[in-house]
Amino acid sequence: MEINIDFQLDYVSSIILDEFGMEITKFHEESILYFGRSVDVFMLDNPLIRIPKDLGNLCSLTSLSLGSNSAVVNFPDSLINLSGCTSATLRELLAYGSQFTGSLSNEIKKFSSLELFILSHNHLNGTMSEEVWELPNLQSLDVSSNSLIITPNIG
Repeated sequence: MEINIDFQLDYVSSIILDEFGMEITKFHEESILYFGRSVDVFMLDNPLIRIPKDLGNLCSLTSLSLGSNSAVVNFPDSLINLSGCTSATLRELLAYGSQFTGSLSNEIKKFSSLELFILSHNHLNGTMSEEVWELPNLQSLDVSSNSLIITPNIG
């Protein structure tokens, strides 16, 4: 089942879809994708099977919260869905306590505005990309309670 989310309000700055109970797959293009102001999207505690592709084109997206989602999601594959103009505006990505799997790939280097990156309590594994240490604005990173191999960038 596809659910279309259509927001026509110009003054919306937060979209809260917590405990929605269904997979959210599409955001209506003309409504929220071209806001001039920053937008925070909260999709907590949903059966999320992927990050909706339309969010990658939400040029005003500054914060995305995907915590406590129950479905198993491959993180590197989902990250690609955010690689549109969102990769230049996203400052906070919070995906804690979910079922994200896979590694922290080189795709992360596209997110140069990222300041807060929380992926704790997931099922991530493999080696964490060294690209994470090169994010120019990163202030806080939490990948605890995963099975990642972390090589610190010293120097």
